[in-house]
Amino acid sequence: MSKRKPDRPAKPPIRWVGVFFAAALNLALVSLAQLLVNRLGLSLNYELLATLVAPVLAGVLTHLYVQERTGAHAFLGGLISIPLLAYLSFDGVWQFAVLAGAFCGLSGALAELLTRPRSR
Repeated sequence: MSKRKPDRPAKPPIRWVGVFFAAALNLALVSLAQLLVNRLGLSLNYELLATLVAPVLAGVLTHLYVQERTGAHAFLGGLISIPLLAYLSFDGVWQFAVLAGAFCGLSGALAELLTRPRSR
């Protein structure tokens, strides 16, 4: 005899507006951070601002906008933004663009986990 699993509520669908919001916000924030680093003539150590801080902020703001399934929205948005970031912000350096896209998705998923109601 098999045990019957408790019924879980259905997951809400992915809203493509949320995915494009995450992609656009990630692209905008990373580009602004990269522009700031380039204009001020800061060293390569300040690339952390564009590859870590800006995408994390984009993932958290995506969570505030979407509020459901944030990890999926931020992951897809970060994935969409990678080729655009590589060519527009990082002058063809794919490594920084992949990190920026990954940190966007990761921070969206962490924001979702931290704000999820606890169930027993």
